[in-house]
Amino acid sequence: MKRFIAIWIAALCTFAAAAQTNAGKTTLQDKMVSASLMANADISINPNPVVSTSFSLVMQNLEKGKYQVFLYDTSGRKYLLKTLEFEGGSAIQPIILPKEATVGVYILQVVSKAVRFSRKLTIQ
Repeated sequence: MKRFIAIWIAALCTFAAAAQTNAGKTTLQDKMVSASLMANADISINPNPVVSTSFSLVMQNLEKGKYQVFLYDTSGRKYLLKTLEFEGGSAIQPIILPKEATVGVYILQVVSKAVRFSRKLTIQ
């Protein structure tokens, strides 16, 4: 029993020292969780085709950070630039279309330091 308590106390002290050492730093475990999130990362547009003045950007398994949302027509003209502060994980972000975006096919891009997604968006 004494040996078990000694091992337990040593493990607890090691854990406390590691926690102090890693305070404010990204740990290997954080990187593993981050890599796991990014492996399943995705975005989708709901509804698509868009039949009103807005749609939902469905963000799944993304890291915390800044994301820029761009909307281009097929000739490359930019209609939208929006910056999102994302808390990470999954969420639904409403996007209001600019008045200039008329019926047609567009490319929606979501970009961060780590990822870039492109999706076709149709406005009816």
